[in-house]
Amino acid sequence: HGLFNEGLIPAGDVLDVGANDGSTSCMLACFDSARTVHAVDPSPLLVQRMNCRHPNMRKANFAVADRRGLTQMRGDATYLGRLRMIDGSGNVNVTTIDDIFGTSKAGFLHIDVEGHE
Repeated sequence: HGLFNEGLIPAGDVLDVGANDGSTSCMLACFDSARTVHAVDPSPLLVQRMNCRHPNMRKANFAVADRRGLTQMRGDATYLGRLRMIDGSGNVNVTTIDDIFGTSKAGFLHIDVEGHE
């Protein structure tokens, strides 16, 4: 919060990878309503549960990597149980940071990938 209040975050959008329930994304959206906050999580269930109503927050169901495609998520049974893939295969859609931002500029990245670096 201090970085935003002190004006230390460069101009540009915010990306929250591994957004989980969206609480951090929502908090970041509150800090600066002029920035678009991209809340990204591979779990469709978690993205659906994000209840932030800020107009500058965008929610997306993806994993993030260096190229687009599909991947199989790995992790502990609790996380994989929550993941509940739509097609039942365990595949997750993957996108890139460039695709998320498009022509926008990145100002701040919050990345919590729980060992999936």
